[in-house]
Amino acid sequence: MTSGFEKIPFTQFKPDFRHLPHQIEVIGNGEVGGKGKGLLFVAIEMEKEGVLSDFPAQKIHIPKTQILTTEIFDRFQEANRLKGLYRKVDYEELKEIYAGAEFPQDIQDRFREILETMTYPLAIRSSSIMEDSLEHSFAGLYFTVFIANQGDLEKRLKEFMGAVKRVFVSTYNPSVYAYRKKHGLRSADDKMAILVQKMIGKTHDHFFFPLFSGVGFSRNFYPWNQRVQVQDGVIRLVYGLGTRAVGRNYARVFSLSNPQLRPEGSITRDIIRYSQEIFDALDLDTNELVSLPVKQMKNKDRNLYKIASILKDGSYLSNMYPMHLSDKDRIVVTFDPIIGSNHFMAFVDIIRDVLVRLETLFGIPVDIEFSVDFETNSDTGKEEGIFYLLQARPLGVREAHKKIEIPQIPRERVIVEASQPLGNGVKQNIHHIIYIATGKYLEANPYEVARKIGRLNQRMYKKPYILIGPGRWGSSNPQLGVPVRYGEISNASVIVEVASGRLTPELSYGTHFFGDMLSDEMFYIPVFPQKGDFINKNWLKSQKNYTRSNVVHLIEIPEGIQVIASGNEHRALIFTGSGSIEQDVPDKTRT
Repeated sequence: MTSGFEKIPFTQFKPDFRHLPHQIEVIGNGEVGGKGKGLLFVAIEMEKEGVLSDFPAQKIHIPKTQILTTEIFDRFQEANRLKGLYRKVDYEELKEIYAGAEFPQDIQDRFREILETMTYPLAIRSSSIMEDSLEHSFAGLYFTVFIANQGDLEKRLKEFMGAVKRVFVSTYNPSVYAYRKKHGLRSADDKMAILVQKMIGKTHDHFFFPLFSGVGFSRNFYPWNQRVQVQDGVIRLVYGLGTRAVGRNYARVFSLSNPQLRPEGSITRDIIRYSQEIFDALDLDTNELVSLPVKQMKNKDRNLYKIASILKDGSYLSNMYPMHLSDKDRIVVTFDPIIGSNHFMAFVDIIRDVLVRLETLFGIPVDIEFSVDFETNSDTGKEEGIFYLLQARPLGVREAHKKIEIPQIPRERVIVEASQPLGNGVKQNIHHIIYIATGKYLEANPYEVARKIGRLNQRMYKKPYILIGPGRWGSSNPQLGVPVRYGEISNASVIVEVASGRLTPELSYGTHFFGDMLSDEMFYIPVFPQKGDFINKNWLKSQKNYTRSNVVHLIEIPEGIQVIASGNEHRALIFTGSGSIEQDVPDKTRT
């Protein structure tokens, strides 16, 4: 990637609505928001002579897009007297009010014109003016709504306006409010533009989805192996819609310099354990986003063999995928066929080129979302992989990794020791821990636990704390971890995930959760006791609990807690005690 960030041309970019790229139209005279600005910036440059001018020759496209500017948002609010209402009612009531509000007639007529030409499934994406800035990403906090867009025009119009209103009201959802509050931003300053994009994919039965989707970072600020460098970038792939790429779900993660080097390792059972078994699609019959087992598509999606392997004899993975699978054949979404060779398409070369060029163009590290589908070339009759760029945004400048050495700490002071931290640096004089006991969590209502944590998080405003619990924080599946929303853990300084049975951490490179950690400079520490990591559960359970819950523990440590994470040593410690860590004697041996 590029070596310096002296020039940042993206910050000076202002789109000229009189000269727009052929695949993008703009409705209204307001602002286009963060996602709109990023996509226009790239699309306009693709039509110039420069670093992006030969993208189309490499089968890279931007889908047909209509941008509804903030003028539509302003007029909708004014027509229904909604401005400032978020201060007077709670979010659930606000959603109902927005759903029942009406668009001015001329805007409805303009929407009809859009739908007369866009007659396929659509993604209605947020593009807040605060979203995707250099300082604050707001990653995943606003909404995207997928609609089938089928039936007569009036039915489709009603469906479309309902989706737009759902994105509008997400401007005020609790997670966005918590993020703005944490960063000292005012809700009154936020406005919402919208990207109306053609969904990429095909219909399988009545389910619509692309072959695969993903996210890419031109820099990997949390490398998981000594062979992985910050400048290499990191990619995250999922079968189906990209909702699983940006959520806390299993995906294929790889570095562009070492595509075969997996964070989970190379042992077959671990690859299978961390492979994607569920994918997301749009149900065209019900107009709902659904989650389905991958195995349901093994004889229905004729392109699945391009990203999956077959488990042979229960012990090894083969890319020799038969045309028809028996009930005994187990498919594993490894992405090895598409990553390991250029036989189907030069995917790794393409995305490496995309990230290099976009970082050069933006003048700063970038974060992209994309989908890939295979389409028949009308001239040759052959199927070709097409790379669709859905979003492009600045990742923000991060301080380069400093060399951090792990000090020697007496064992009795160690709370957590782990070997796969995401983060590099030191956090000192934290005085609180929110701890979830695994056994008690499994017996409790997970959503009540999540709401309890959210209430504690509010109490901890401007009081950084360490969050420790089983499995994946923020998982939508409570069987995999505590289903908190970002706003319910927004004040955490360090997030610890402890493996216990099926409750397993997931190295969430490229997810919106990952983006939140980057933006808020959180440390993320997964703990795998079966791999030699250590968590002092006896000490945690012995501390005074300042809640009445036997599941959610609030622990206060007057003398303070220190956290040190070393990207170089691939090791992290959490331990008790105040004072300067620099006074301790560095020791590279394990404590």
